[in-house]
Amino acid sequence: MENLTGGTPPVRYLPCVVPCKLYFDAYQRTYIIESMDKTFLDVQYLYFFMDKYLETLRSQSIGGVIKYIKLGNLTEADIFIPSIERQREIVQILRKSRELISLRKQQLAKLDELVKARFVEMFGDFEVNPKEFPVYHLCELCDVGSSKRIYQEEQSISGIPFLKVADLNELID
Repeated sequence: MENLTGGTPPVRYLPCVVPCKLYFDAYQRTYIIESMDKTFLDVQYLYFFMDKYLETLRSQSIGGVIKYIKLGNLTEADIFIPSIERQREIVQILRKSRELISLRKQQLAKLDELVKARFVEMFGDFEVNPKEFPVYHLCELCDVGSSKRIYQEEQSISGIPFLKVADLNELID
């Protein structure tokens, strides 16, 4: 989740047991939302609501370089409130979903590492060329030239492959 200003996430859930001795850094326009009746509104349900309500807040943000929202943007937010039992069910489902997404991201990162390791194992390091593969300039193997601008709707899976400058930048990074 991104901040309207590009910094840390603006929506955080900080569990706190009464009496609360939770301290955190707060900056200008930091709003703390607490349920007035926890038997009517589950705070974690509110957290998930606010997480999705972020797009609405983003459209309401004001300011020049640093965007912010007014307190009224929060106090006037309409929120659907199912029964407290249903709120807790929703929270459990969403927490489990986030956990699964996090685990999948970790799995994909490990698979990406595996692919890179296998590539180096098979072909060696390009800088050192330990397998002593013959080296050619790309222009010796391919016709390299510029073309007309190719819009996304014109792209297809078949045909002549091409690299955009953005593709090359991603490879360099």
